[in-house]
Amino acid sequence: MHLCLPKLVAIALKMPDGSPLRQANVLLKIQTFASYKNDISLFPFATNDEGIARITNAEMRAEVSATYDSGLMDYTAIESAYDMVEIRLCSQSEIEGAIACRTNTWKCLLEGEKKRWKTINKLLALLKSSTNNLLIIPEELAFRPKIRDAWAKPDAEYEYQIHVRIKN
Repeated sequence: MHLCLPKLVAIALKMPDGSPLRQANVLLKIQTFASYKNDISLFPFATNDEGIARITNAEMRAEVSATYDSGLMDYTAIESAYDMVEIRLCSQSEIEGAIACRTNTWKCLLEGEKKRWKTINKLLALLKSSTNNLLIIPEELAFRPKIRDAWAKPDAEYEYQIHVRIKN
């Protein structure tokens, strides 16, 4: 089956005991898996003060548009991707790499990003305000807190929980 970007995705942070982790600005990434050419990563999405990230279809499509703008020949339509996605917490080095990239190389917003951020400074402010460094998020993808699910229903809404530990 092919990927259908949902209408809304809500991801709540939880402590290992299942209690809410109310932490703002924890950054997440949605990884898609291409059936042809390259995978598309949708990033960044942040939690609010309640520790919940609410990601709309429009935000996901804006990130897809930015990916196409970065190298159209390298990607096929997002809808041709496999329906399996992975939502994961970003590691601190991943965020630092994004800050360096957007400060030194990609210094302007890509087409889809203009809809979300308006200016590069707003995007950089979000990346720099990340609180991921306060959480235990391994660099290795295999050990990183994540969710895997199939997005095959048009106009679906999904709710997930990611369990994560706070650094001592």
